[in-house]
Order: sequence, then C-alpha cells, then structure tokens
Amino acid sequence: MMDNYLSRVARTLDIDDEPLNLKPLKLNLDKRILRLALPEVRLDLFDVLAITHCQLLTQKLAERNSALGKVLVENHRFLFEIALLDALDHCLQHPETQTDSQLVKQLQGWQQKKTAALPATLWNSIFATDEMLLSLSFSTPPLSPDKSRSEATISALAFFTAQAKQLPDKTAQLASQADWDQHFKQLYQRRYLGELNQANLLAITTLTTVSHWLEQQNHHSLCPQGKPTPRAKILNTVFIKFYIGEIQPYLAHLNQLQIEWQQAMQRLLQQLSAQSNNPVWLRFKHQLIGQPNQPAIQLNTFEQATKRHARAWQQLLRQCQLMPQLSD
Repeated sequence: MMDNYLSRVARTLDIDDEPLNLKPLKLNLDKRILRLALPEVRLDLFDVLAITHCQLLTQKLAERNSALGKVLVENHRFLFEIALLDALDHCLQHPETQTDSQLVKQLQGWQQKKTAALPATLWNSIFATDEMLLSLSFSTPPLSPDKSRSEATISALAFFTAQAKQLPDKTAQLASQADWDQHFKQLYQRRYLGELNQANLLAITTLTTVSHWLEQQNHHSLCPQGKPTPRAKILNTVFIKFYIGEIQPYLAHLNQLQIEWQQAMQRLLQQLSAQSNNPVWLRFKHQLIGQPNQPAIQLNTFEQATKRHARAWQQLLRQCQLMPQLSD
C-alpha cells in the first residue's frame, strides 16, 4: 500500500521513487537488561532443623532447592515467593516457634527481606521473561491493513496491572498460576509492539518522503497561472484515491492502536515500584512508552510527519486550485 502510493506520486512528478533513508530505531532488549537484582537469602542445615515443625515452610524450601526449583522459570517465581512468605507467616504463628525468640527473630528477618524484594520479583516475573521479550521484539513485519488489534496483548498488560495492584496488602487475592500462564501465552503469540513500531517507521518514512518531494516541486511549472494541468489533476487523483482512500484510514487506525498500547503499558509501569535503570531500557521507555502526560518520541514523530505531509499537499493543491477539505 505504501509502495504503491510512493510509486504513483513519483511517477506523476517524474522523479526517482527511492524513499528517504531514515534511520530505524534499534533497541535490543534482553533479560540482562530487564532483570533486577534480588537479595540472596540462604539457609544452612541448622536453620532447616530448627523449623522441622513447620511442614509447609520446609516443603516450600525443599521445592526451591530441588532440581526443578533451581531452574524455576522467571514468570513462576513471583507466586512461588508469595507462597513462601505465606509459609513463613504460618511458621511464625506456630506455638513451637513462639517459644524460641531467636528463631522468631531469624524468621522475621527472612520475612522482611523477602517482602522488600517482592516489587523487584514481580518486575522480573513480568519483564524478564521470554514472553514479554518476544512481545517487545522488533523482529516482525509491520502491522498490515487487514490485521486486527491484539486484544490478547492489551488484555495481558491489563491483567498484570491488576495483579500488581494487589501488592503489598492483598496478595491473597492474586490470580492462580494457571491464569498467569494463560496471559503469558497470549503475550507470546504476537510481536505486537514490533508490528506497531515497524508500521510507524514505514508510515513516517513514506509521509516524510512524499512531503520532501512535494516541497521540492516548482508549483509554477506544475500549475502555470495557478490553474490545474492534466499532471496536477492526476496528482490530485492519487492523493484522493490512494492517500485519502487507503492510507489515511490505516494511519488513523495505527495511531489509535499505538496510543492504546502505550497507555496500557504506562498503567502497568505505574503499578511497579521497581523499574530497571539500565540506560537501554530507559531509552526504550522514552522512545516507545512515554509518560501519562508525555507521549513517546515515536508517537510525536508520527504526528509531526502526518502534519508535514498534510501541509505539503495543501500548499501544492491550493496553488493548483484543487484544494479539497483536508484533515491532519
């Protein structure tokens, strides 16, 4: 669709149809960038022997130190830590624990460290995952006109936001691991941000190229005496049929989807008190996510390219007395 528009404008203007070479955005995120450091809480044999009366806690510790526990996937770690904290609380309430002040103090120390680490653990369980990384990947074709919005992606981001709201006092209301897994699966199924970003870059390149071509035109030779020529009329037909008829509705849809994704991600980030300070992530956030009152750079660039494109056409068509009713 974009190539067709470019080639028709170029052919009518009798110029080379090579689009401008705009530098694409390259931000390669990985788990090392997104994962936050967590405090180590280690127990020795004597610590474990002191809590043998707390079966729920010893069971969770055994799970954590088993072969499977040591390779626990990142998106399961948060709910495991919640279950471990619940087991710690039960152990603290046990009558046998209450008779040992030193044990109480030690368990409370573990509990405080684990509780303090929950925001970072939640961050890691959402962002330092294969599912989120794939969802944020740019390695995908742009969103095509016949492809619908990713309701699953927006739903997953809303789900994670709702779960983050349960911290720190409503952890009993957290959804089950099966529900988390279902939303991670939905997130994994589509590289939605990549589709939107690639479409955004393609649109910016196309609009900027056409704007440049139109701005370089000698309007007097195209429309002598300010009257439309056959070539100007063909150009007007290209504008109405291919830009107004095809591209403009697509761009409006793309803009709506970009805003929807950004707002969903902003709401999630607002609920997470632990955020990565890695410069790559901060640049990623600045470029593509933005703040509630400060749109992302990519969205501003898209808007500016759209307005410049409209102005270029307005100037040319006005001088050729072919000016229709335009909108940005």
